[in-house]
Amino acid sequence: FITVAQNDRLQAQEFGTSMATTVHVVLLCSLTSATGNAVTARRIGGYLTNSGLKVSLWNSNEIEDDVTLLHQDKLEAFRQRCVQHHVDCVIGIHAHRAGQYLCHPDSVPYAVLFGGTDVNVFTKDACKLSVMTKALQRATAIVAFSTVVRSCAAEVWPDLITKETCQVIPPSAEVTISSLTSKAAGTHSTLALPPVFTELVAKGHGVFLLPSGLRPVKDPLFVVSQFSEWYAATSKLETESVAIATTTIMTTTTSSTTTTNDTVPHTPVVPCLVIVGPELDPGYSATVLDAIATKPGVYFIGAVDKPVLHAMMFECVAVINSSISEGLSNVLLEAMLLSVPVVVRNNQGNTSIIQ
Repeated sequence: FITVAQNDRLQAQEFGTSMATTVHVVLLCSLTSATGNAVTARRIGGYLTNSGLKVSLWNSNEIEDDVTLLHQDKLEAFRQRCVQHHVDCVIGIHAHRAGQYLCHPDSVPYAVLFGGTDVNVFTKDACKLSVMTKALQRATAIVAFSTVVRSCAAEVWPDLITKETCQVIPPSAEVTISSLTSKAAGTHSTLALPPVFTELVAKGHGVFLLPSGLRPVKDPLFVVSQFSEWYAATSKLETESVAIATTTIMTTTTSSTTTTNDTVPHTPVVPCLVIVGPELDPGYSATVLDAIATKPGVYFIGAVDKPVLHAMMFECVAVINSSISEGLSNVLLEAMLLSVPVVVRNNQGNTSIIQ
């Protein structure tokens, strides 16, 4: 796909219609902070930049705002923007969020990279399905992160998605070196972890981390009640164990006999759930936050930077994924790369990488 753009660039130079020597690739997707599409775009963008290409990241959310203000057809407006910035090709991440701008008859060459909700959710909407179909029909290349995603897409577009037309490229994962070195040193002194999280770890609680933007498909409420009940039951056991231990110690102190440590009951580790991520859907976010407010042992921390998230992973018992559906979770790949246990909901995206 990139080679096609490079050849077009060389041809343009030969005929004197372009003075640029470097292929300009645009990665088009939603760049909302702490979302999977944004993480994917920056990772791919870094790779292409290191390969000697000029790379720009365009936020599909901002483009939509611009088109609305200009009162122009979004396809033509996007085409003109590509011409203005001398774009050679576009990689659109998410068949609808990016695809809605790409299927102009005179569009630059583009590839569509399936995200997750485009195949699992947006195909159920007739209007969005129509847009995605047009985008796929005109695409120079189509890419999926897994055979599972390709198979799901093939069920919707049997004539467009085949082993020949849709290439599977398994994703990589990136973790911050600061997280790795701080773990080896036994400290996160250079990283400002959220105070609530730090306090829970200091108390010796077993923290389960759920990195998740607040939107219906991520379904954090799937595990909230269970964790709260677990927290309450274990907290009660902890209180009882402390009371028994105190009585045992006091009896030993006033008695002439010696009591070994075996007679002191083990204090259970109290589990808790910490949800980390942006509030993406205002109405659903309010529902989740209201529910959490009545559930002891469950905490919400907003979006955090990647180095902080990775440092938090090191301190937790396991990373949780509660999504109803999933494309291929960056967070799970990062956790496993850091050798952190993961506990996931049984969906096709998760089971494509976890047995």
